[in-house]
Amino acid sequence: MLCTSSSLLSGCNSIPEAHDDFDAAKEKFTQYKEYLKVGETELAIAALEQAADEGLSAAQAELGEVYAQGLYVDRNLDLAKHWFLKSVRNNERERLHEISCFLLDYGDASEQREAARYLTDLAEANKLDSQVVMIKLFDLGIGVKADSIQRERWRNRAITTVRRHLDPVAVAHRDATRRRNVDIVDQLLASPGCASVLDRRSARTRYVIRQMGVPDRP
Repeated sequence: MLCTSSSLLSGCNSIPEAHDDFDAAKEKFTQYKEYLKVGETELAIAALEQAADEGLSAAQAELGEVYAQGLYVDRNLDLAKHWFLKSVRNNERERLHEISCFLLDYGDASEQREAARYLTDLAEANKLDSQVVMIKLFDLGIGVKADSIQRERWRNRAITTVRRHLDPVAVAHRDATRRRNVDIVDQLLASPGCASVLDRRSARTRYVIRQMGVPDRP
């Protein structure tokens, strides 16, 4: 709502108040990290819950992971899912891949479809982990309709993404390069599936690429 003349006299308080709430949530999230450093876990979780309640997406994602892993609290997958969903619907993007994997494992059919949409966006942005998961989704029909054409499309996209990690000067033959790219993608496909937030897929990807002799690019 636009500021009226009377609200202008008071500084249109609704806008600064929202900003103050966000700053307060960020402060609580900082306190959470500081409490953890000194072993004050109860105070840490209390601060994290406040930050999450106040709408900070990073805190909501962190609280979801706390419940998913049972860190300092009893493991509770329902609460983990609750906070993960809040965070991604609140535009959390840093942990979007991992959260989507969790939703594929523990969400209902609607939440799996939502996770597949998030993963599609990441895959289209050339995130290799997400591209590999898309291959599996179209193969198994989880969150999407099983589709062999789409499966092969994402497999080729993943192979292309791996190629971008290679140093072209160090690779003499294109055919050999493609075979190695295919080997990398196939190893990723053979690794444990999109298992949950506990399965650090990015770390797994970097490990496999290093094992194949491919430079580990940031």
